Amino acid sequence: FIRKTSTSTAEACQQPPFQAGPVQKEIDEWLEEDKRSRRKQRHTARRVFDRLKQKHQIDFGEAESYEEITKYNGHYLNISFPYSNAGYLQLFKGENQQALEGLKNFFVHIGGVPTRIWFDNPRTIVESFAGGERVLTEAFARFKNHYGFAVAFCNANSGHEKGSVEVKVGYHRRNLLVPVPRVDDLRAFNRQLLEQCDLDMQRPHYRKQALIRDLFEEDKKQLSSFPGWKGRFVKRPYHPQGKHPAHPIKLGLGDLVLAGLNGDVGFR
Repeated sequence: FIRKTSTSTAEACQQPPFQAGPVQKEIDEWLEEDKRSRRKQRHTARRVFDRLKQKHQIDFGEAESYEEITKYNGHYLNISFPYSNAGYLQLFKGENQQALEGLKNFFVHIGGVPTRIWFDNPRTIVESFAGGERVLTEAFARFKNHYGFAVAFCNANSGHEKGSVEVKVGYHRRNLLVPVPRVDDLRAFNRQLLEQCDLDMQRPHYRKQALIRDLFEEDKKQLSSFPGWKGRFVKRPYHPQGKHPAHPIKLGLGDLVLAGLNGDVGFR
């Protein structure tokens, strides 16, 4: 990997140099596996780079917003595509299972699903650590299995290993959440944020001689196909230990029920 410097934009100045970090172990595994393969089918530096550029990253930032006169200290979900430097965000009043709604909004908007996504270790996704292994929340595990993407995590207390999305969190706050948003319809506002992020891609990449928009087209070629049906999230009362409500919820064949922290979450 060749490092270059650029002072063309403030974002470029903040972009951290490449650090293998948590991906070093994975690269080592690829190269070790290569030893059992024919020489012509081993990883080149280009192929390693192509596989690494598929590592899309997710992280939360904190942001205030107003709904009428009520002020919320909420969160916004960010996704970053390190190869193209594209990114999107979605604003929510909390960090709970809105993460799943935000991810779904990203997938629908870009028309596909990243094959692998890097996360920190948020409580909305990682329920606990057992025997050195992460135990995913049931809601996130079912969501992940439905959309068919793999997950990878930063080392504990090492969120800085997601350098690209860490920069994107700050960039989105400064450029899309200032002044403090006053939101009448949060869903409509989040649709506008996705559109604003599309427009933001019409600027040059901080290092490459190309527009972010054009580089993002290369990112999109790496996406998996989107599931055949569209849906939305609906919250239902939570009934622990197999207890059922007096009036059972009728779900269609296409419904996926997710057990959320604040109640059952149906995805249909």
